[in-house]
Amino acid sequence: MIIEQIFKTLRLLSPVKAQHQALVDIDFNKVDEKSALMQICFSVLSNWPLALVFILFLINPFRYQLSIHRFFEADGKLMLWAYSENFFLGFIIFLLLQSVIRSEILWLSVIGWFISNGDIHVFISIGAVAGVFFASCRRNLKLIPLLEAKMKKTWMYFSMLQLLSLLFAAVINYFLYFNLKNFGFFSATMNVNRFEFFMIAVVLHHVIQLGIFSVWGHFYSRRKIEPADWKVSYSTAEQFSKLSLGSTFKAELNIFVENKIVEKSKISDLTGVPQRLLKLSEKESEYLTTAKAYLK
Repeated sequence: MIIEQIFKTLRLLSPVKAQHQALVDIDFNKVDEKSALMQICFSVLSNWPLALVFILFLINPFRYQLSIHRFFEADGKLMLWAYSENFFLGFIIFLLLQSVIRSEILWLSVIGWFISNGDIHVFISIGAVAGVFFASCRRNLKLIPLLEAKMKKTWMYFSMLQLLSLLFAAVINYFLYFNLKNFGFFSATMNVNRFEFFMIAVVLHHVIQLGIFSVWGHFYSRRKIEPADWKVSYSTAEQFSKLSLGSTFKAELNIFVENKIVEKSKISDLTGVPQRLLKLSEKESEYLTTAKAYLK
């Protein structure tokens, strides 16, 4: 099951898409909760194309020859900035960029290109990496108050752990840079080991997230579920426009929703059904109708 979920996640090429589709899977009971939680835990692995991009940057025979400084005859000041405020400069710029064009692979590749050609200081780049990841985390955090019932608690735990892992990785990268600098790791030339440290920073973000998510998912999937925790399903239908859902996933979900609507119509025709269950069924039917309207 673990290998199957890993390969499924790798095909999505977007951590946020993997997380959001798993969220819907749990709420709509499309798959068992354990499988969907695994997809959330392994979601960071969907950034695997970055490994190929970084290898290409490393072996690029024209590395440093395509620098912006060379094209525009700039003075290279961005290479020299290593103050704390410039960590936040990179953070803010790429937080905004990732918020507009939501692609971690794209923006991490852009940062990698700049640092591999010596266009920006490594300190700015690690701030930019944190900004890219925080934009995705911020998007997930904004969903918490919009969700209902069982999904709100699950998503709150996940989003807070995502924020914690981001802060943890950013702090480690921040102090790791200064410690390596003091040991002369960057002292040979203006460019030596800059891109290598950038790759370490990106890998560290992914490893910490993967570790924290995996530990949480392992224990969370084994929790005892009380009936009160499972009040109403399909409430995420009202937030579909805010979620990253693939076209194939939406097509499959559309068929699933149509079948569920038929099932709900049969329940309403039954006699002797407790009033509480009828109201629950009616509420879920409303959510299914909303989902159908979005997916058609």
